[in-house]
Amino acid sequence: MKKNKGFTLVEMLGVTIILGLLIILVVPNLMRVYKRAQEKEYKLFMERIERVVIVYAENNKNNIKELGVIGGHLCINLQDIVDAGLLNSPQIDPKTKTILSNQTQIQIIRTDKDTFQIEYNPKECRSYAPEIPEFVMVDAGSYFSLALKLDGTVWAWGQNSSGQLGNGTTEDSYLPIQVKGHEGEGYLTDIIQIAAGSAHSVALKRDGTVWTWGNNSYGQLGDGTTTNKSTPVQVRGVNGEGYLTNITQISAHTHTIALTYNGTVISWGDNMSGQLGDGTAINKATPVQVKDLSGTGVLTNIKQVVAGKGYSFMGSEGYHSAALINNGTVLAWGYNGYGQLGNQTTESSLIPVETIGLTDVVQITSGQHSLYALKNNGTVWAWGYNIAGSLGDGTTTDRHTPVQVKGPEGEGYLTNIIQIKGGYRHTVALKNDDTVWTWGINSSGQLGDGTTTSRLTPVQVKGIGGEGYLTNVKYISAGGAFPFGLGGGYCIVSKDDGSVWTWGYNLYGQLGDGTTTKGTTPKKVFP
Repeated sequence: MKKNKGFTLVEMLGVTIILGLLIILVVPNLMRVYKRAQEKEYKLFMERIERVVIVYAENNKNNIKELGVIGGHLCINLQDIVDAGLLNSPQIDPKTKTILSNQTQIQIIRTDKDTFQIEYNPKECRSYAPEIPEFVMVDAGSYFSLALKLDGTVWAWGQNSSGQLGNGTTEDSYLPIQVKGHEGEGYLTDIIQIAAGSAHSVALKRDGTVWTWGNNSYGQLGDGTTTNKSTPVQVRGVNGEGYLTNITQISAHTHTIALTYNGTVISWGDNMSGQLGDGTAINKATPVQVKDLSGTGVLTNIKQVVAGKGYSFMGSEGYHSAALINNGTVLAWGYNGYGQLGNQTTESSLIPVETIGLTDVVQITSGQHSLYALKNNGTVWAWGYNIAGSLGDGTTTDRHTPVQVKGPEGEGYLTNIIQIKGGYRHTVALKNDDTVWTWGINSSGQLGDGTTTSRLTPVQVKGIGGEGYLTNVKYISAGGAFPFGLGGGYCIVSKDDGSVWTWGYNLYGQLGDGTTTKGTTPKKVFP
């Protein structure tokens, strides 16, 4: 019988090497698998915590002030989540294998309208709500003003002879009053944009519908009638069918013009000069579509529209409209007696025509029988009526094609502009340093430089009481009217803190300071 041999030294060495190699190759892989599994478990754990915290934030964004404001920070303890019934206690941290204390802190940050950021055990956990600006948009009509609050409500003051203040009366108000709801029930809410016409008001709701009130002599309220309304009514659909929807931008004067989400343009109201762009000169009490340059199709690819300001007495003059195309060029139509269509003629047009020589435009606005364009490079261009230097080119010569607005005292050119608004024979511009500049007629102090001297080139708007200069401005507008050469213009702006400031003509209380005294420097209106 043979005896079993033992392992030789060589064989034992071979086995040892193989085992070593297996350990070297397999164990790290096993560790990596384990680590990945642990990391996955921890990730899933944190995602679950985050989900319930976001649910907590969503459930409380209307009753916890820090969660109701973009930029708000709320520091909570894990116990708050448990108490809300969203999480069981205790919770085991899969990474440390420790029980999470109910005092574990979680930072919730509201980063957007519908977004929350979650930080788990941050170095600094704090709760605070940033200040909410009161007014986020303002607009000036002929003799009345509109302001939009962040909460979607609308406020108005000044002349109210046609019910344009929307409070159910025709009494002027020298102080801001809240616009009523439909048929005077409650108050108008959920508004995201406003437009002040000559004597009527327009508001765009978040759902894309349009609401109007005030003067309706030409059908500019778009409700199918020519009856004035002192509380908001809903604008009918094209040709009176249903109601207008899918609107993204509005503008108004004696007519109203609106931009749809797909880039087409709708208009209604006064059409004596063809400013509705539908190929006729007939007023429309319900919306019609603006035609293209051929007059056969529908205007498309538009990103902004403007209802042109003007003046008409017994049909002697008229009004115009303009549109900014997506490619940065400009179209205009309607009355052209001063060259405001910018096509090198003074012939009016019932359909859009191209404004000559403009590219890279990012914003347009209208003054009295004039138009202005802000280019991507921060320069401003103007054309049309130039009484008292409202075009800002250092002259009083009407221009039939665009000219560049000069710099202060006529040196160089105006630059670094981020917003422009045309008034009546005066113009206002906002620079990227949040300062305000004006030019044109100044009979009522509407330039805000502490004088009543008209300016052919831009001047900087003074601060309150004429001390220093107005700063921290975020939104600008200009209005007024000049019937029979009388009357005056004014300006209204809102600052980054939500306050509203005004100056200029004030016969009807349109400055909103409780008086009818004009101001040559800014006054704080509200809050």
